[in-house]
Amino acid sequence: MQTSILTRISPELLHLPRAAFSFDRDSLRLVRPIRLNDELIGGVYIESDLGSLRDRLKRLLSIIALVLSGALAVAFILSSKLQRLITGPVLRLTAVTQAVSRDKNYDVRVAQSGRDEAGGLIDRFNEMLSEIQRRDRKLLDQQGALEVEVGVRTADLRTANAEL
Repeated sequence: MQTSILTRISPELLHLPRAAFSFDRDSLRLVRPIRLNDELIGGVYIESDLGSLRDRLKRLLSIIALVLSGALAVAFILSSKLQRLITGPVLRLTAVTQAVSRDKNYDVRVAQSGRDEAGGLIDRFNEMLSEIQRRDRKLLDQQGALEVEVGVRTADLRTANAEL
């Protein structure tokens, strides 16, 4: 049901229009005076229904929520895949370092995962294990040679003792 313009604006604006506006939940009302040579000759009253604007705002907010939800889902999926890519090699390296520390077994190696920073770290770790293994063999060889030399000298000493 349409109501008269006379009931929707204040009575003083009807007699003496001045620039004014009112904004409520359902509409926007605007009054502007019309002047000719500084003489008031009338006024303009504009009223706009805000129902369609509210509907557009709801639709826009729904679209924004949908796009934001989609973006969050994509970000979650990408981050979980990247997380596996990054932490997988580091976790394998950690497991091997714990095994080496616990068992003192320098024969194990970490499987190569790629040519990235984690792959470089794995390569250096495997090289360190190889170097430790090489030094252990060298020490064992030297120890064996020393044991042989000690055995020979001990035999010499026994012989010398027997002769004395």
